[in-house]
Amino acid sequence: MKILILGIGNILLGDEGIGVQAAMCLRQNLEFIGPHEVDILDGGTLAHQLIPTMALYDHLVIIDAIRADDVAPGEVYFFDMDRVPTGVTWKSTVHEVEMLQSLSMMELVGDRPQTFVLGVVPLEITGLSFTLSPAVTAAYGVIERTLTEHLVGLGMDVRKVQHHPVEKIADVLRQRWEENEGVK
Repeated sequence: MKILILGIGNILLGDEGIGVQAAMCLRQNLEFIGPHEVDILDGGTLAHQLIPTMALYDHLVIIDAIRADDVAPGEVYFFDMDRVPTGVTWKSTVHEVEMLQSLSMMELVGDRPQTFVLGVVPLEITGLSFTLSPAVTAAYGVIERTLTEHLVGLGMDVRKVQHHPVEKIADVLRQRWEENEGVK
C-alpha cells in the first residue's frame, strides 16, 4: 500500500500553516519501516493541482487547520473523510474549499484514496506571520502521536529519529521566503 501524508495550508497566515509545518517536522523527526511506502508532502495551497499526485496513493492523511464548534484552539481531530464529526467544519479558507472539491472530484471518478484528516483548530489565521500560536505549537506532539498510532495500526514501524521542534520550522520558512523575495 502507498500512503501519503499531505500537509496543506498557507505558511504566511500563522496557524493556517500548521499542516505544512507539521509535514516538514514529521519528515525530519520520523522514520517509517514496514510493508508500506510512506511519503510526506508539503502541499501548500495547491489543492486541484495535487489531484494527480493524490491519485497515485491508496491511503491519504491530510494535515490541516480545521474549524470546530465550541472548541479551544489547539484541539486535534482525527477522522475519516467519510465520517466527519458533528461540529467540525473543514471550510475556513479558500484552499480548504478547493481541497474538498478536489477530493469530491476524485471520488466521482473513483480515484480518491481512503482519506483521513488530522486537523488542528487554529487560534489565528489572518495577518502575515510564519509563527504558530502557542496552542497550535503545543498540538504538534498530539499530531505526531496520532499519526504514529495510525500508521502502527496499518502495520508500520514508526521510529523517532530526531527531535526537531515545530517552532523552528517558522524560522526556516521565514528565511526561505526572505531569500526568495529578495528581502534583506
